[in-house]
Amino acid sequence: YTAKAIERQEPPLAWGVVIGETLYNMRSALDHLVWQLVLENKGRPGTWHQFPIMTSKKDFSREGVGHLAGMTPEAIALVREFQPFDGWQNKAGGIHALWLLDTLCNVDKHRTLNLAQFFVKNVDVTFPEGVVVHRLKKTARRPFKDGAVLLRCGWSGMPKRNPKADVQLKISYDVTFDHSGRHAQIPTDLSGFPVMETLDMTQTFLC
Repeated sequence: YTAKAIERQEPPLAWGVVIGETLYNMRSALDHLVWQLVLENKGRPGTWHQFPIMTSKKDFSREGVGHLAGMTPEAIALVREFQPFDGWQNKAGGIHALWLLDTLCNVDKHRTLNLAQFFVKNVDVTFPEGVVVHRLKKTARRPFKDGAVLLRCGWSGMPKRNPKADVQLKISYDVTFDHSGRHAQIPTDLSGFPVMETLDMTQTFLC
């Protein structure tokens, strides 16, 4: 028995535009924060003010601090504390929200839309009572592409009536980023990261 995917429709390209707008709104909120912190400290913000996101302590001291001129030392220290100096990983071993936000914004702004794809999370199958299943192999955690094998197995003891009517296949899937093979400069492959979960995680970090 082999179950293959039939892709009837790809995720709309417009989803990539919506993802980009969501990312820019979050990125813009950080820049607005810097502007207001300068005003709060009786400073005069200018075009050079923005929220720096840097993976190098040296670059932050040399360039990043200049974007924060006019803020209090305490505010500058707080911005520094949240920088992704360890790259894409955060201190807990997960992905760093600011690194992710900066990376996805740069991809959208300079290279291409952050496209989405349907991604298989899990495959479950139920056979008729009395059927013995052999060599069951389920394929999960992969893009849902036309013709992809989702499940393969052998069986014995199948009733003589139409076997297709007796097999129940249940597939759960998610909508994830599709970066596979297109952005070699990204240190970690973002394909398979759920779009909504990733955006929610980034928003939670910012709040």
